[in-house]
Amino acid sequence: MAVVRRNAFLTLFTNPFSHALYAKRCVLDVADARMLVAEADTPLEMLSQELTDSRDIEQEDFVIVSPEGGLPGHGQYC
Repeated sequence: MAVVRRNAFLTLFTNPFSHALYAKRCVLDVADARMLVAEADTPLEMLSQELTDSRDIEQEDFVIVSPEGGLPGHGQYC
C-alpha cells in the first residue's frame, strides 16, 4: 500500500526532462509507502498519538482499513 503525494507528483513534471523519465513508469515508482495505516476501529486517541509520535512520516497522512482489508477512507492530520 502506498500513497501518491500530489505536490511531489506534480513537481516531477515541472522539469521538461522529468516527463520523458517518468511518463511511462509504473505509479508505484513515484508512490510513497511511508504512511500510517490504521484499522477502522482504532480509537481516535490512539491514532492521534501514533500520528504525533511518528518521525519517519514526511507528511501526516493516514489510511483507514477495514478488518476485511477494504479501504473505507484516508485522511491528513493537520
